[in-house]
Amino acid sequence: MMNKRKLGLHGWGRHTFLVSIMMMAWMMVAVPYAAAQTKFVRVMWNDSPDQNVVEGFTATNGGAYLKYGTSTNAAGWSRADVTRTETLGESETKIVSQFVQLSNLSPNTRYYMQACDSIQCGTRYWFKTMGSAPQDMTFIAGGDSRTNRSVLQTANKMVAKIRPDFVYFGGDLTDNAASNELALWLQDWELSYPTDSIDGMTWKYIPGLVVAVGNHEDYRMDFVCTVFGAEKNNDGRCTNRDTYGAISINGSQMRLYNLNSQLRSLAAEHQEQTDWMIQDLKGPGKTAQWRIAGYHVPALPRTSYKQEYTPEMLAWNRLFFEHKVNVAFESDAHVMKVTAPVKPSDTLNDYDVISSGTVYIGEGAWGAPLRDADRPAAWLKDLASDYNFHVLQFKASKLEVRTVLFNVDLSKVGSVTLAQRQASASALPSGLPIRKMGTQEVYSLVRDTDLRTKEAPLASLVSGTPISGISVAKDEGKYFEISVPAGKTSLELKLSGANGDADLYVSAAVNPTLFNYDFRSAGYTSNEAIVINTPVAGKYYILVHGYDPTTALSLTATAK
Repeated sequence: MMNKRKLGLHGWGRHTFLVSIMMMAWMMVAVPYAAAQTKFVRVMWNDSPDQNVVEGFTATNGGAYLKYGTSTNAAGWSRADVTRTETLGESETKIVSQFVQLSNLSPNTRYYMQACDSIQCGTRYWFKTMGSAPQDMTFIAGGDSRTNRSVLQTANKMVAKIRPDFVYFGGDLTDNAASNELALWLQDWELSYPTDSIDGMTWKYIPGLVVAVGNHEDYRMDFVCTVFGAEKNNDGRCTNRDTYGAISINGSQMRLYNLNSQLRSLAAEHQEQTDWMIQDLKGPGKTAQWRIAGYHVPALPRTSYKQEYTPEMLAWNRLFFEHKVNVAFESDAHVMKVTAPVKPSDTLNDYDVISSGTVYIGEGAWGAPLRDADRPAAWLKDLASDYNFHVLQFKASKLEVRTVLFNVDLSKVGSVTLAQRQASASALPSGLPIRKMGTQEVYSLVRDTDLRTKEAPLASLVSGTPISGISVAKDEGKYFEISVPAGKTSLELKLSGANGDADLYVSAAVNPTLFNYDFRSAGYTSNEAIVINTPVAGKYYILVHGYDPTTALSLTATAK
């Protein structure tokens, strides 16, 4: 005889059956409302961000629009309709992005917003426009997040702790720019949004985003337009011309050139991009205080996994020096590097270290597989195989560079709060894992009178006059400089101290490091001496390095 209980027709089985029917009915009603929640909300910079931003989001129902205003009271907000809609991919994995172009915004202003569809509005967000004149600011540069999602997520959470004004991402977000991969990337990108309580409500802060094309995206470079709203020439189409452009940030403070190194495989389009770049460097770029370029493939990658040099990028580097580009961000190699000020060699596929030139920063390790950093060079300030990005800060006339590692325990890293960021544009989290460049955590850059980049001036020594009271922690370094006139027969350097163990390093032309120096005195105490016979006229740079913690040091340099 058949067991009715097994069929769920009476008793507890019947109860379960009825509950299941009720749940199904509820879900049929509830699903449209759950699906109405907008997602993948992001803020992109494609034009001067003091007055212009592009808002992107995905709304599953029709009637998508944006509400925004300068107060938390939504009753007074404006409505902005979708400017255009773009689709990446096919079938159920496709990403449909709605974009809203916001223009004529007020500089240095906080804007509150919600992305909406025909049923409801989503999470509360806010963003901030930049200034119309130079001011202190914090931003992040990095790239290559494909493959290792857990590292990417950690890195994005670190971005939220830093709370930058914007992020420059140098390409290779995913393995092949597929819509399902980019959907996960966009989902993870929201981890970079810190949460704030403002006027008793919960809001998420969105930093600006600028994205470059990487080699894993070169088969469909238009993703920067279809997913990140970069419709540069306003012709209503997503083409390769939309994959590069320039943005002025804080008025004349910074001209950011977002370039597409993947166009080098298309000779005519690569030349068109290069011609455009030259004309812009001669025009708007010429009046900028800092000219900064970003692109994916480095000219001289620092891993043997990559070819020794990339001719088209090296040609760009020569143009950078000619037109006084101050800093360039590179990716692709999956290592970490920072260079001294350099210029491309006249005869070799290499760089020459000079007092004022271009500084190159890279090379893309936001989660992509790390590679051996096995191409050291005399022009490097630092080289390593570490997951990292770089934090850059404008402070008055100075640009500070820090390498931040994020393969760490995030619970030990603090967060910059909204109040702290309001109080200081350069606030950084406590416990931030900063990698030392030799002995320096901070690489300070300034411009010379010819507007090229040089290392910030050091404490100057007067011949025969000691500087006292110098202290260095273990592995800390402090730099000094002295000018030696022509005709001197010797330069004598003396370091003296009664405790610890400090060492002395000296180089002409550039700051010495523990591995790149002209002279060294490294005994077992803090009493060190160097004599340079028949010194060449010019500046000499001195490093006092703490092998162990040392206090009350005295340093004297005497030119005879």
